[in-house]
Amino acid sequence: MKKLILILFAVLMVNNIQSQDNIKKNPVVQDLDFLIGTWEVEFDWYNTHNPGSESEFSEKGTMVCYYDLDYRGTKKFIFCKFSLHTDKGRLKGRYRETLEVIQWSKFSNAFEKTGVFSNWPATGTGTFIFDPLKRTFYYEGELGVQDGMIEKMVETYQFNEDYTAFEKRNIANFSDMPITEFNLTMTCKAKKRTTEGK
Repeated sequence: MKKLILILFAVLMVNNIQSQDNIKKNPVVQDLDFLIGTWEVEFDWYNTHNPGSESEFSEKGTMVCYYDLDYRGTKKFIFCKFSLHTDKGRLKGRYRETLEVIQWSKFSNAFEKTGVFSNWPATGTGTFIFDPLKRTFYYEGELGVQDGMIEKMVETYQFNEDYTAFEKRNIANFSDMPITEFNLTMTCKAKKRTTEGK
């Protein structure tokens, strides 16, 4: 009888542990709180159609990330506004602004990022997964380009241990390239300057 009770107790404990494991917290945009603040950013841009070539131009500037769009007392989005100046290369002297809007979507079961650009008449959209153990974002998205082409892109963000710096790498495929060919398009280094905006 004691043996039966011990077996039943063990089964109940295992079921309880499994039930707790199956209860998953729904991610929220506040899981990305480390983004909030002002970052110094540097970009190098490459010719996607000419792999292995030197960067064509470089940009420097700031990325300011803050919470916005309230619903029932909770901010539902992170806005990251970039102010960028081209300091060398074929577009030297250009100034532009971009805005990235990030939210958690229970429909796509991923973080979604939408980008708009003062210099580009199309909107970038995609989703990313945040892996807190590896301190990485893995983003897949697309952007419209001229003549009805689409740029498909994959970006990886690697954060340092205290989330005060990251490096980003973008590879892309255009509609006029073989479908499996993805080449380097952009690299970025970022370092946090302040944590204002929380």
